[in-house]
Amino acid sequence: MSLITFEHSFFSYPQQLKDLVSEGNVDFGIWYLMNDEQTSRRFEGLQIRYPERKLYPFARRDDNDDIACFEDADNNIVHIIHDFADSGWEQKEGLSNIDAWLEYIEECNLQDEIDN
Repeated sequence: MSLITFEHSFFSYPQQLKDLVSEGNVDFGIWYLMNDEQTSRRFEGLQIRYPERKLYPFARRDDNDDIACFEDADNNIVHIIHDFADSGWEQKEGLSNIDAWLEYIEECNLQDEIDN
């Protein structure tokens, strides 16, 4: 298994996210925290696909192209990005912090259970 550290030179991820990893909370149903290799690769791709934004990914939804990111120096707001969408159409949600994201992914999991 690849490491999840969120210790990258391109962004200072919030401690609350690192705490989830240290507590072993990395899999959240249809959402999961990306490992360091996935995070770096997705960061590079986001820079190409959305050059007008500085998106720093940390989690991915397993059943579609949605990813959770921080933007620029603001490491509080969690942006849900539908990756690979045309530029300008990628923003899906904006959540105030990690706790709001955790609530959001619970709703996603409940909806997934209803749909399946």
